Amino acid sequence: MNTKGIGIIVCREDEQSKIKEWTEFFNKNGVQIIGIVISKLQGDENVTNNSIITANIVGLSRENVQVTSSIRVFAALLRSKLGI
Repeated sequence: MNTKGIGIIVCREDEQSKIKEWTEFFNKNGVQIIGIVISKLQGDENVTNNSIITANIVGLSRENVQVTSSIRVFAALLRSKLGI
């Protein structure tokens, strides 16, 4: 694939059907997906490092930002994948 950029998909738990739409859009436009984040109101957080880094993060908020261990792991994996 001729990559024109990189992308991360972020969606709410109740909007996961949008992941397919965004994946198709990115692929059509030559954007390589390097991460997918699913924002949840409750539950367990986890991060998986495969060809695409995936994370379930609980309690993302624009007003009251809390950096959890899962967010730190996701960020570290992104830095590693990007070589920064």
